[in-house]
Amino acid sequence: MTRCKKCNVEVECQHTHCPLCGRPLPERKEAKLSMTSYPVYAGKRRGADGFTVKRALLFLSISAVILSVMVNWFTYPIKPVLWSPIVTTAILFAWGLIGHTWLSDANLGQKILILDLNLCLLVLMIDWCTGFSRWSVNYAVPFIGIGATFFLTAIAVWKRTLWKDAIGYVFAMLLINLIPMALFTSRLATVLWTGTGAIAYSLITVIGMIIFAKKTFRREVIRRFHR
Repeated sequence: MTRCKKCNVEVECQHTHCPLCGRPLPERKEAKLSMTSYPVYAGKRRGADGFTVKRALLFLSISAVILSVMVNWFTYPIKPVLWSPIVTTAILFAWGLIGHTWLSDANLGQKILILDLNLCLLVLMIDWCTGFSRWSVNYAVPFIGIGATFFLTAIAVWKRTLWKDAIGYVFAMLLINLIPMALFTSRLATVLWTGTGAIAYSLITVIGMIIFAKKTFRREVIRRFHR
């Protein structure tokens, strides 16, 4: 603000003359702005040189895979057993179990679904590396699917707020449980009742949802398939 000496009124800074008497206003002395200097702090660097537990575990996992492959390579002529793929798959399963199941913020149904797929892959790799006696495709994979479907159903019953999410994952498990039947059709599996049992259990679960949650189930199915 600038004060007019004649009228003794304060005038806004953008004016050069007094709006009342028209007299030129005195020049304003601009305040010298002092540049404030702030101290420079050496913050924590997040570069590649940082040490974390996750990076240490990653280093140990990669080292274990490389060493297992090398040892298996040199000992295979003595004992022809492919055990290094089992170690590699088990390490990947452990990373998925810790990272996506325990520490992840993903939906509980999604965690169970991913865990089911990873566990099926692990047992298939173990069976394949040990001579493929078909115990994985005949029994392990179907019963893992039944167990995952049971847990999804239990979650939907126990916690009603997850009902809508559980519906989608139960349908996904119904499709996954068709895999043992496809393996039997392609003659990779030799036991029929386990595959049909997995499919039957999934169908019973879906029918139970229709009976015990008619309106909720129908609305959710219509909403999901008409997006």
